[in-house]
Amino acid sequence: MIIGLLDITFTIMILNWKKWAFYGLLITSLSIMIYNLVNGNGILFAALGFLGFIIIYLLLLLKKDGISGWENLE
Repeated sequence: MIIGLLDITFTIMILNWKKWAFYGLLITSLSIMIYNLVNGNGILFAALGFLGFIIIYLLLLLKKDGISGWENLE
């Protein structure tokens, strides 16, 4: 439950263009993936939890007027 609340907080902070929130999402996504693997879930199921982070990363790579979302993060 704590990791879920952290994910919500980090997502809100990404909307406020904070770079540290991106790394926070990376850490929580990796910890959830490792937790799923340790509990015996399959690698595919564990990797699906990481899919949301990958989508956010890809969205930050999109460019508008030659500037990516990553460049806008503080």
